[in-house]
Amino acid sequence: YYAPGLDMLLSPGFLEDHCFRLEAKEDRLGVRFEPIPERRSIAEIRGTIWLDRKLAELRAMEYRYTNISAEQGDEARGNMEFVRLRNGAWVITRWDIRMPRLENRIGPRSLGASGIRVTGIEVSGGELWLVRRASDTLWSRPGLSMSGEIVDSVLGHPWSDAWVELGGTTQRGVTDSKGRFTIPNVLPGAY
Repeated sequence: YYAPGLDMLLSPGFLEDHCFRLEAKEDRLGVRFEPIPERRSIAEIRGTIWLDRKLAELRAMEYRYTNISAEQGDEARGNMEFVRLRNGAWVITRWDIRMPRLENRIGPRSLGASGIRVTGIEVSGGELWLVRRASDTLWSRPGLSMSGEIVDSVLGHPWSDAWVELGGTTQRGVTDSKGRFTIPNVLPGAY
């Protein structure tokens, strides 16, 4: 399975090989696309590209695979989210793709043991958290907050005024009177 990229969506070939129509929702406008009839025998994608209604800016795309086996078509799909950088360029900030794993069983048809069936779904994707050019930050996703509670393991009382530090960073928090702490703007990762 391949996911479409921005370059493919803007290519003359994609525009020539797909039909388009508009769809409106409260806060967004959709551009639905599907392959032209002459491409019925070629594995393709169909879906909707979503634009912000007020700004007319690209926001998301959802797509499904078409012209594939029914077993695949029921599960194979993907999503993308987009954002404009400070320099005007566009990037994909979040994506996922669902890929069914298929098995061809051979056995007596009368017992329902033969045929292609889905044995699992593999999901792959990712998120973009930061775009920099040299020391200039062009875009960043709001950081996550890490929170917790520190309790004395012997007495069961909360520890107040304890420093909690995120290993390998300068980020830290201090526990309150109930032993609770929060460390803001944490990027995903192993610490």
